[in-house]
Amino acid sequence: MIYHSTFVVRGRGFFPLDMLRYDGCHPAFEIDSTRITQEDDTEPRDVTVRRTFGTRSERKAWAPTEGRWRSFGWGVVPFSLATVE
Repeated sequence: MIYHSTFVVRGRGFFPLDMLRYDGCHPAFEIDSTRITQEDDTEPRDVTVRRTFGTRSERKAWAPTEGRWRSFGWGVVPFSLATVE
């Protein structure tokens, strides 16, 4: 069985692209993908932004690595994690 999970992160500054690989996730919506690729990565942003991500896993209890997201200045929005079959 494969489970699909979504979660939202919020943060400031450069978006940590490596977290997509690390957590095995991807932008859940085209708008999030577009915003990530259009962000200027030469200067940190001064505004707080939100991005929604999804993942597929054989583990129903999958969760993003919140401590690692925090280390980049981004946080998983509480109660945003949702998992369905």
